[in-house]
Amino acid sequence: MNSTPLNDEAADKDVGRSTDQAPIWNSIASEILDSLVNSETSAVQVPKLSHVLAERLRGQIISGKLRVGQNLPAESELLNVFKVSRPTLREALRILEAEGLVSVGRGTRSGAEIRMPTVERATQYAAMVLASGGATMLEIHLARMLLEPPLTMLLVGEENRSVVDQLRECVSRQEQALHKKKYQDALALINRFHEVLICGSGNMVLTLLVGMLHLLSQSTSSFLVEGSTDEKANLHSNMAKTISAYKRLVDLLEAGDGAAAEKFWSNYMQRALTFLERTGLGAQRLRYQSVGS
Repeated sequence: MNSTPLNDEAADKDVGRSTDQAPIWNSIASEILDSLVNSETSAVQVPKLSHVLAERLRGQIISGKLRVGQNLPAESELLNVFKVSRPTLREALRILEAEGLVSVGRGTRSGAEIRMPTVERATQYAAMVLASGGATMLEIHLARMLLEPPLTMLLVGEENRSVVDQLRECVSRQEQALHKKKYQDALALINRFHEVLICGSGNMVLTLLVGMLHLLSQSTSSFLVEGSTDEKANLHSNMAKTISAYKRLVDLLEAGDGAAAEKFWSNYMQRALTFLERTGLGAQRLRYQSVGS
């Protein structure tokens, strides 16, 4: 099957591309087209053609062959190149748009714009998987126990001063929220403290993990502020102890004592684990709440 070139002058004008990109586009189109042909002629059962096309385009985006900010050719040109129906092409683009990998403009003359995959979208999907699978607050805490104590040692030093300052500011805001009995705000800031602690490492993998834990923990812990007057009194007392521990950790980090910070945080996390098990809070299943809801 032969493909139509992607670099005719009119198309370049429509999508704002320079003609020196033509060899790149032709190569990409040829690669995708070959994979579509192979899928159609395979003897084994294959996914819908729109899913195959979306998968191939996704691979080109993730690999960097299609760069963020670039535009795909106009719909009419893509139809001519890939030899697929308009519904198939539009479904493929809708899949990629739902994944945040393209932005599809209204009308057929403007090609879809390539977007960057985001940690936030990956976090939301992973959080949905854990919540639907029945993961618990105890499991979140155990994950934090494995990650956080060793990372505290990495935050010692002048080069990490800004991270420690963020932690100090977080503690200060926690104290203010607790003093005003704004428990929901205090809970949000407690979760924020853990987020800053891990993200301060600068490790992208850990940033993805902590984003997922933050989203789930924030959604799940909200039920704690819905109790009776006595329950809220206990919540106030426990929050005060928690914030005191956070403040002590920041003190150790500011003093540059990484070994003491790691030991203190490991002991604190162990005490928190015992609390979750003793009160039954650890068995609370995680809740998922979409961003902005």
